[in-house]
Amino acid sequence: NLMDVKTFQINGDIKNFNVSPAGIDFLMTTFSNSKTDLSILKKLGSVNYQGKFKGSTQQTILTGLFKTSVGDLTTDIQLNKNGEKLLYEGLLKSTSIRIGELLPENSLVGETGFDFKIKGSYDPKMGMEGNVYGLASHIVYHGYDFQNLVVKGRFDRNGFEGYAALGDANGNLHFSGLVNLTKEMPVYQFDLFAEGFNPFAFGLLGYQSNTSFSFHMHSDMTGHNLDDLNGDVSLDSLLINSNKEKFFLKKMKLDVARTIGNQRIKITSPILNAELWGNFELSGIPDGFKGLLNRFLPSLLSSNFKIPKGSSYEFHGSLAPCPELLSILKTPFNLIEKVEVQGFYNEATGKFRFRGDAPNLTYGKTLIQEAGFLLENPQKEAKFLAFAQFGPEETPVKMNLDARGLNDFASFKFNLSNVGLQTYS
Repeated sequence: NLMDVKTFQINGDIKNFNVSPAGIDFLMTTFSNSKTDLSILKKLGSVNYQGKFKGSTQQTILTGLFKTSVGDLTTDIQLNKNGEKLLYEGLLKSTSIRIGELLPENSLVGETGFDFKIKGSYDPKMGMEGNVYGLASHIVYHGYDFQNLVVKGRFDRNGFEGYAALGDANGNLHFSGLVNLTKEMPVYQFDLFAEGFNPFAFGLLGYQSNTSFSFHMHSDMTGHNLDDLNGDVSLDSLLINSNKEKFFLKKMKLDVARTIGNQRIKITSPILNAELWGNFELSGIPDGFKGLLNRFLPSLLSSNFKIPKGSSYEFHGSLAPCPELLSILKTPFNLIEKVEVQGFYNEATGKFRFRGDAPNLTYGKTLIQEAGFLLENPQKEAKFLAFAQFGPEETPVKMNLDARGLNDFASFKFNLSNVGLQTYS
C-alpha cells in the first residue's frame, strides 16, 4: 500500500545515486524527530552511492560504496529506528578517508584507513555507544601516520573498555582495560605494555630523539584531576634505549591515598623514593610558594594568585646514584651518593622549612664533596642558606651563601675560600 507510510518499503540495486548536502539533511530527519546538528554531514559534499538499498521508515540496509569529497566508504550496514534511538550494525571500510575535514578546524586528525565491524546505537541525548572490532591500517595524527591500530571493545561518550594495540615501526603498544571519563568519577583501570616505543618520533613532544621505551604500566586510579586522584599506578621492567646506552628499572610505584582533610602521595622505586602527606591540593602548591615569596618580598611578583587556605604538608624524598639514566638525560652532574630533600609547610602558622643535601657528586669533571641548602623562617624573616665544597680533596674550595628577606628588604652574604695557594674554578 503506497499510501501507508508505516508499511512502505523500497528495495533496489542502485547503479548511480547522488545526494547534495541539502538532500542529506532532508533524508536524515527521517530517523530522528530531534533537532540533531547534521552540519558535519554536509561537509561530505555531494555523496554518490552505488550498491544495494533496502529501506522503510523504520529500517535501512546499505550494502555498497559511498563516494564523497573526503574519501570513499564501503558499507554493509543496517540502521533501525527505535523511538528516538537509531540502532546500527554492520561493516565499515575505507582505504583512505580524510576524517579531519569533518572535525573542527583545530583537529589534529588527518587521513585514515580502516576496516571495522560495529554494533550499537545513537541517542540524541546520550550520544553514540556500541561495540567495535577491527583494524585501522593507518591514521594520521599531529602529522604522523600511525600504522596498524587494532581495536576490540565497547565505547560510549564517556570512554572505552576493551583491547587496543598499535603495531607501528616506532613502537608497539598493547592496551587492555577501562578508561571512563564520566563526570561523577572518572576511572582509569588498565594495563599498558610498550615495546620499543619512541614517542619523540610521533612528533608529540615537540622535538626529535631516537630514545625508545619498553615497559608494563598498570593503573588503578580514579579522579577528575591532580587534586582528587585516588589509587595507584605501577611501572614494571622499564627499559630505556638511547644511542646504544641503556637504563633498566625493575619497578616504580605511585600510591595516592585520600581521606577527608588528608592525603598521602608516595613514590617507591630502587632509585627514587618520595612521600608527601598532609592537607593540601597539588594544584595549589605552586601558588603556595608564590605566597611565601610575596609575604617577604612582595615587589618581586604580581599578586594575581590565590594562596590555598588551610594547606599544610610534610615531605621527604631521595634519589640514589643512577649514572646510566643521567647519562641518557645528558645532565652535567652525576651522583656518587644519595641526594635527599625534606621539609614542611603550614599555611595557618606561616612556618616552613625546606632542606636538601647532596653529600658527594660531580659536575662535569669537578668533584663536589658536599652541597646543600636550607630555606626556612624560624623568626620573622625568611632565610636561605646554601653551601658547597668542591675541587680536589687536598685543596678544596668552600662556598657559602646567606640570604635573608623581610618586608621587601633583602640582604646577602657570600663567602668563597680555599686552603690552597690558589682558588680553583
